[in-house]
Amino acid sequence: MVSVIMPNYNYARYIQQSIESVLAQTYTNIELIIIDDGSTDDSIKIIHNLIAKNYRIKVIENKLNKGVVECRNLGIEQASGMYLCFIDPDDIWDINKLKLQLEALKKYNGNLCFTDIQIIDTDGVKGKIRKHHYHEYSYNNLLKRNFIPHSTLLVQKALLENIRYEDIWVNSFQQWIMNKLVIKKIIHEDYVLLLKIFKTKNVQPVHLSEPLVLYRVHANNYSGSYFKKFWSLYCIYRNTQGFNFVKSVFFTLRIAILASIKNLS
Repeated sequence: MVSVIMPNYNYARYIQQSIESVLAQTYTNIELIIIDDGSTDDSIKIIHNLIAKNYRIKVIENKLNKGVVECRNLGIEQASGMYLCFIDPDDIWDINKLKLQLEALKKYNGNLCFTDIQIIDTDGVKGKIRKHHYHEYSYNNLLKRNFIPHSTLLVQKALLENIRYEDIWVNSFQQWIMNKLVIKKIIHEDYVLLLKIFKTKNVQPVHLSEPLVLYRVHANNYSGSYFKKFWSLYCIYRNTQGFNFVKSVFFTLRIAILASIKNLS
C-alpha cells in the first residue's frame, strides 16, 4: 500500500482537483491522509463530500493551526502503507505517477523515487517543464541544489523510521533579523527532511525523467519572497547542517545564482 499525505490550510480553490488526481491513479492500493490545519474556508466541506464517495480518504482535523511540519509528521504516524508520498493541496499528479514510480523502484532496487515537474499558474495554465538531472543523487549534490520537488517524492516508510520533519531553530540574533525584515518563519522544511534522508547513506534514489506532477506556482512565490527563501536556506545550512558562516553564505549564494539562471532559461 501507498500512503499519500496531504496537509491543507485554506486551499478550497484547488484541493478537490488535487484529491481527484490522487484517487484517479492507475495504481489503486492507496490511502489518502488529509490533515486539515484549522482551515477557515470551504476545505472541510469539500473533503467530506469526497469522503462520502471514496473510502480511501481519511481526514484529520486540527482545531487550531499547527503548521505544515506537525501536519506532515502526524500523517507519517497515521500511515499504514509500506510507501509514503506527499502532495500539496494545489498540485496535481499524472494518472500513472505511482504506477511508474513503483515499477522504477522495483527495476532499480531503489527505496526513494522522484520525478520532473511541469509548472502551472494559479489558473492551471501550463508553463515550463523543470528537469532535475544530476550525475549523482547524493547528499553533497543535494546541498548544492534541491533536486527533489516534494510533491513528486515516493519513499519507503522504513527509510523514515527515525526521521521526521522539523521546524528550523534560529538563534536570538537571527530572530532579531527576521523581526526587522518581517519574516515570520523559516521555510523549506521539506528540504531539511531530504538532507536528513540523504545523510544516512541508506538511500537508493531513482529519478524518473518525466513531468509526472503539475506544480502550481503562485504570484507570491516570486520576487518579494525571494529573500525569505534565501534567508531560510542560510539558516538551514547554518543551524541544521552545522556549517560555519562563510560556508553557509557560500551555499546560499550558489543556490541563489542557480535559481536566477533557471528562471531566465
